[in-house]
Amino acid sequence: MTYKGLFKPKNPSKYKGNINEIVYRSSWEKKMMIYCDTTKSVVEWGSEELVIPYVSPWDGRYHRYFPDFYVKVKDRSGKLENFEKPDITALIEKLGFSLTNDMGETNV
Repeated sequence: MTYKGLFKPKNPSKYKGNINEIVYRSSWEKKMMIYCDTTKSVVEWGSEELVIPYVSPWDGRYHRYFPDFYVKVKDRSGKLENFEKPDITALIEKLGFSLTNDMGETNV
């Protein structure tokens, strides 16, 4: 069974991206969207809005990775924490992908 639809946020100012194109592809994604939209400590979030370019070691070509979620939260002390790349850099490098372009600049 396919579980897909458009999500309409109750707090559109918290969403980083196009609020008319928020797509969930599973019940888990929909629950996460509801959580991000309605939780007070979440000050900003996005779904598949962040792009991480990388070079594949298999074909040597550039590809793009879109993390399911980007979330910025405020902890009890008021400090902001970003969760846009939860150790994705280490994961990409562990898999043997390059995070630098032809000029040696880091893409992440």
